[in-house]
Amino acid sequence: MYKKIISALLLISFFNYLIGCYTVEKMSKEEVYNNTEKITEVVFPSGESVKFNKAGAKLVYVDGMISGRNEKGGKYQIPLEGIKELRIKTYPVKPDEVKPEEIKEVIAINSRSYVFDRNGAVFNEVNNSIKGKSREGKDLEIKLEGIDYVYVTEPDTISISGLIANYSVRVKQIVFFNNTVRNFDDSGGKYAEPKYVIKGMNTLNEQLQIDPEEILYINVEKMNYGNTCLATLGGIVLVGGIIVLIALATKESCPFIYSFDGEKYVFDAEPLGGATTKGLQREDYSCLENLKEVNGKYKLRITNEVAETQYINRMQLFTVDHPAGTEIIFNNDGEGFFVDNPASLIYATDENGNSLNKFLEKEDDVCWQNNMKDYLNLENFNTRQTLTFAFPKPESTDSAKLILDAGTTLWGSNMIKEMLMLYGNEVDNWYEKIDQKKIEYNHMMSFLQNEELYELKLYLKEKDGWNEKGIIQGGGPFITEKRIVELDVSNVEGDTLFLRVNPPVGFWSFDYMAVEYSNSNQPNISLCKMTSAIDYKSTDISEIINSENENYYLMPETGNYFDLEFEAPEISKGMARSVFAKTSGYYKIHLPKTDPPDYQFLYSLSMNPGKIVKYSVEKYKEWLNKNLTTK
Repeated sequence: MYKKIISALLLISFFNYLIGCYTVEKMSKEEVYNNTEKITEVVFPSGESVKFNKAGAKLVYVDGMISGRNEKGGKYQIPLEGIKELRIKTYPVKPDEVKPEEIKEVIAINSRSYVFDRNGAVFNEVNNSIKGKSREGKDLEIKLEGIDYVYVTEPDTISISGLIANYSVRVKQIVFFNNTVRNFDDSGGKYAEPKYVIKGMNTLNEQLQIDPEEILYINVEKMNYGNTCLATLGGIVLVGGIIVLIALATKESCPFIYSFDGEKYVFDAEPLGGATTKGLQREDYSCLENLKEVNGKYKLRITNEVAETQYINRMQLFTVDHPAGTEIIFNNDGEGFFVDNPASLIYATDENGNSLNKFLEKEDDVCWQNNMKDYLNLENFNTRQTLTFAFPKPESTDSAKLILDAGTTLWGSNMIKEMLMLYGNEVDNWYEKIDQKKIEYNHMMSFLQNEELYELKLYLKEKDGWNEKGIIQGGGPFITEKRIVELDVSNVEGDTLFLRVNPPVGFWSFDYMAVEYSNSNQPNISLCKMTSAIDYKSTDISEIINSENENYYLMPETGNYFDLEFEAPEISKGMARSVFAKTSGYYKIHLPKTDPPDYQFLYSLSMNPGKIVKYSVEKYKEWLNKNLTTK
């Protein structure tokens, strides 16, 4: 398999060299140990996140550290290198409580230590300071207003080797070779064995070290060029054999759309996820946030980046000019709506009462999703979670528009392939029945709707209880689109709108939710004229891709792509602009088709609610054991 991957990389690396492509992608906790890319952000299970500066962070191995919390509750993870002294008990006093000659050490408010020789210090009334000589014979003078506290009794200390030999000892204070100090809270700092940490400077230029086992996922940034031997024109494939395998093994989706921002192509959309045969073909609207007009033109690059054949029926580009400060969002049926001043969450919780607000209150790519590792060793677990959301509601309104950014997880995308492989060497016959909308189509749709793997039922709390009121459509997994779900809230009592979903474990990701109550008109949408459609063979494909017919442009191999160019209409004066791609088509995943179908297991999946989720966890465990190394 590695030979095939490397061959594919080499074949198309030259094109990467010509035009670099930029992506920001999520990686799970388990994948962090094989990551070689720049880490831009760490997200924790609580929804808290840490963003790093432009240099980013890296996974590094540290020989050992002192870990704990400071007096304000912040985390400390301090490497042993650079430590001058470990103090296990200290005796601080205020300088006005003792005689200057008794002072052995001063700790300044800037956390710097000044140690006097055995003669101690003297008080300088003129300068309102304490002065003396250091143990090295240097003159010391510290203003009283700059002193935090002093020591007249030397702190109790322990050597580094002594701390390593006795795990139960707790450190109160650390002195570094540059004579700065760090204090731990009452629990103290403890020795932590050598391990890997995520190390980098945050946006405040503070040095951080984060334990990968404490995170939910990371965001990594890639700028891909040919000489790094990356696949598919700057796509999602990562550096290194194992990481290439991760992306190729778990990503099952349709085309990647890259927008030209004037300098580079930026990964901007991922339509048609789940449309795995012609009978499931659909149209998707994708907001192209990075697309910029250059010399009166819009440029797109559409790529095939995984082992599948993609069938693109048509692609169009639309613009919507709208007042600044407003937004255009589509529903599942392709209808666009103005969004002006949506109401924010009051709260969001899971079935255990854990707050999800930090995940959902902002559009920041900090997404709620399951930590699959939590389920790996559980024989029995609830295959569904219950997420409840509350929003303020004006008493006079009868309608609302839920705005949400949600989609399929990376592993949920991979499960499409796992389920198709159960049909073995009969999968093509099954495709044909789905395309012809025979009874198998109805069985499949019923199974997917009942299990809510890729379409999630939305419930609204009304006078008579919780009632199903809409569908949340999956997408992604790398880029999801904000969507609107229209709601009739005329039967809702009170001034609070309650919504609920029951996502199956491991399949769903949520980034943002809000509610719009205004009744604005639908926006005017302008079609952009396509001026060029050229594929990777320099073939003009405009007649196929720019017309409504039964013709399809096929991309059968990883590395296939085509470029589109559109006229950019003049923007209306004083208005903002949003640009959307409309993509129609489907894809077929490349499957081995060697084993016989497992109809008995397929039947058991359909007859036992939640069994598909437990099967998914089993396959995830197999995948981890097979593809990821443990450091």
